[in-house]
Amino acid sequence: MNNFIESLFKKTKSPFQFDHEDIDVFVNPPRSRDKAKNDRFTEIIARLYDYQNYKTEIIDGYNDSGADILITKKNITTAIQIKHSHPLSKTKNIGEDVLNKLLQAKHIHKAEHLQLITTTYFIQNTIKKSQLFKNRLNWTR
Repeated sequence: MNNFIESLFKKTKSPFQFDHEDIDVFVNPPRSRDKAKNDRFTEIIARLYDYQNYKTEIIDGYNDSGADILITKKNITTAIQIKHSHPLSKTKNIGEDVLNKLLQAKHIHKAEHLQLITTTYFIQNTIKKSQLFKNRLNWTR
């Protein structure tokens, strides 16, 4: 992760640019469903990977098969699920259903790695299940 952050600010490349709306999306996650903010958050994450020379594909939507973004670099594909909610919204915490959908994405999109990016918390059972997955799969947590 440190390499990722450091490389964002290398002098050989112009720094990654955030505008005021980008910052607002990070600082003020929505308390209820806000498609515009959620889409913007997904786009920012995709841009961050794009900036790191990953081939990115946003597949966000109702029928996203458990992944919102696919990233590829050196023929290695990672499926990324994005969950953007207010951290104090207990009803939006990450449950096992999210992990199960992401596991489906591994097979549907033939992804070697899985990532879940969230602005909220994991339910305790979800943490235990993700640790089991990490031992069996190429799971990045």
